[in-house]
Formats: sequence, structure tokens, C-alpha cells
Amino acid sequence: MSMLVKDANGTNVAIPGYDPCYRAGQIGLVPVASCTDLVTITGSASGVVRVKSIKLGGVATSAGSIRVELIKRSTAGTGGTSTAPVAVPLDSASPAAGAILAAYTANPTVGTIIGPIGAQRIGLGVTLVGPVVWNQGWDFSTRLDQPIVLRGVAQQLAINLGGVTVPSGGVVDWEIEWEEGSA
Repeated sequence: MSMLVKDANGTNVAIPGYDPCYRAGQIGLVPVASCTDLVTITGSASGVVRVKSIKLGGVATSAGSIRVELIKRSTAGTGGTSTAPVAVPLDSASPAAGAILAAYTANPTVGTIIGPIGAQRIGLGVTLVGPVVWNQGWDFSTRLDQPIVLRGVAQQLAINLGGVTVPSGGVVDWEIEWEEGSA
């Protein structure tokens, strides 16, 4: 979104504006055994969702690592048991978010995969005292990258653990930032 303003010579100049931006996150999400989708964000019926960043971290009682894929889907998953994390607007004047978040405590039936957008391993160190350090993630907003775009309620982005076993006592901390606007 941008606005046109007149410069000193009367020429129209585009200056950046902002679409409403939201964040959600959780400390200590316990992945289910053989976890597939851990967290999903599903597109909005009222606009376009642009995912700007995803951060991941975590701890375990036995140190180890887990593989994580960021998967884009053309149809959203169904079923499973999940909580609905709160989408917090970064500007209190913004409307309620249209994107739907789910943090799974029982695996869903996954939707149709377009493909993986990213893949990495995150280290789960032995339980920390003090702040958790975000040790992995994806950022689509610092180098004028194109964010991940979800158009409509069928499209979904999933943080997926690929059915692997999480190290003993493992929990995952996550945060997602996105904006919502028109096409």
C-alpha cells in the first residue's frame, strides 16, 4: 500500500504506507508424537495475507534437533485438535485479523501441498534459564523480499515437522508476523 503526495515541485511521489500488520506466537508448544503440522496460518476471506516472518526456537530436557519445513498448500488441512492463537494487531486502530491461526495438539489431515518453501533444522538445547534465543526462522521483510502470499481461505502455510520424533521433553516456541490488505 502506498500513498501519493506532491513534492515541492508539485510532482506526485509515492511514499510507502502500511497495511494492517499482526503478530501471534507461543512459548512452549508441545508437539504431538510424530507431529506433522505444528502451526498453520490460513488465508482470509476479506483480503490478501502476506506472511512477513516466522521465528522458531525451543528447548528440551534432552538436547537434540528437529527438522522443520515451511509448506504452502492450495487447500487447508482439516480436523486435528488445535488452539486458536490470538492475532494481535500492531496498531490498535487496525481491524480484526482475517487470517486464521491454528496451533495443533493432535495432527490434522493435511491439505493439498503446493510445495515446501523452506527447510531447516532447529536445535533444541537443554532447558534454559532466562530468555529463549530464536535460533531459526524465515524473514521475508528485511531485503525487500516478496512475502508469502495467501489468497483466500483455501490457501494455507504450515510449519510442519514431517512426522519426526521430537527430543525428550521438547517444546517449540514460535512467532508469525503478517499483514493483510487488498490484492
